[in-house]
Amino acid sequence: MNKMLSLLAMTASLCACGGSGGDEALSPGFAGTWNGTTTLSISGYQPYSYSSYMNVSVDGGVATVTAVCPTGSGLIRASGSGTTLDWSGSYACPAVSFGGCGAVTFTYWSATAHLSAGSLTLQGTGQASGCGLSAPMSFVFAGSR
Repeated sequence: MNKMLSLLAMTASLCACGGSGGDEALSPGFAGTWNGTTTLSISGYQPYSYSSYMNVSVDGGVATVTAVCPTGSGLIRASGSGTTLDWSGSYACPAVSFGGCGAVTFTYWSATAHLSAGSLTLQGTGQASGCGLSAPMSFVFAGSR
């Protein structure tokens, strides 16, 4: 009888741990193709904006985001819950022409995305380097469907 009560108590305590706390899945509203504008701010340069898009798929608490680079390439996996996702690491995009230089590489270090009223806003940090340039940067993507 004592073993049975212990087993029931242990089972109840395990079930209680799975509450809604940080285990909430990402909103399925993240999924899809987002069209918008990305603005790069690089130390020492005027902000540069360009039309861009990104594709997002959602699986539980993980989002796979493609087309993260200015060339339309690139893939990162971010995690989060509800209407917020976060990513950190180091992801270098293929070099692009920028500011009179034929080969500038944008390396992303972190990003946070928020979903609100059918809009996606993603803000992040990184480094721009090439042609003698090595400067911190920030970026903002604002998109809708």
